[in-house]
Amino acid sequence: MITENITDVLACPKFSDISGEIDERFLKIKEWYEFINEQQLKLGQYLADLKEETKRQFARGLEAVGLVKAEINKLIKAADIADNLPAKLAPKLNMYILLRLRQKRNEDARVHLTEDDTQLSVCEKIKQYQKQPLPKTPKPAMEWEKNKYGSRTLTLRLPDGDTALTIESGYKKSGLPLPLYISSLIKRQPEDLQETFRQTQEELAQYMDAQSEEIQLLLNQIRQADKLISRLPNPKDATEWMMLRTAREEREKAEEILGALYF
Repeated sequence: MITENITDVLACPKFSDISGEIDERFLKIKEWYEFINEQQLKLGQYLADLKEETKRQFARGLEAVGLVKAEINKLIKAADIADNLPAKLAPKLNMYILLRLRQKRNEDARVHLTEDDTQLSVCEKIKQYQKQPLPKTPKPAMEWEKNKYGSRTLTLRLPDGDTALTIESGYKKSGLPLPLYISSLIKRQPEDLQETFRQTQEELAQYMDAQSEEIQLLLNQIRQADKLISRLPNPKDATEWMMLRTAREEREKAEEILGALYF
């Protein structure tokens, strides 16, 4: 059938290039195109019925014949939306346009479609009536985030860029582990951050003189972990990835214990 249609397209005579006349080959292409679309819609409906009938066996059956379920589902979804369009319109559209019409943001465009529409006019209406995406809800200024390993991290979001840069710069200059640095900001709440950094460093020096062996060990663990992390900026194999992850986890655990001791 397809071979015959291709032959027919090639055999059609070309009209003279007169205004208002259309090359018959393109008319044949349109006919062939709509025929293929109609067959896809029939296939999609058949697949939908088969899926309902076979239930869990549907995916296994597709896999057995080398078909991808996600791609087959597109045909089913396209056929589903086609059932809600004017009967003469659906064959003019292809699967991808039908899937676009299925999107919630394009539901207003569906209301304005008629059987006289063409593929071109449908695409124009989709663009015309498409709903604008809603603005994203800003994330909370403070929240706990949990990774796949179960570790929790408190995330602070500062919309003021200058404030964020000041805190980042102060943290780097202080030379303190992050829990100690945050603690100093919470306790002091100063107007002059530079003065706080100086006082914090003096306080740390005095504290280090009298600190316990346990705290010294924690600080050493943090330093060693930092050195290892700096040596593995781009892990090349599974071993290096494991070393990097272990170093990060050990540093995080040491900082957590150190912060608890400090508070």
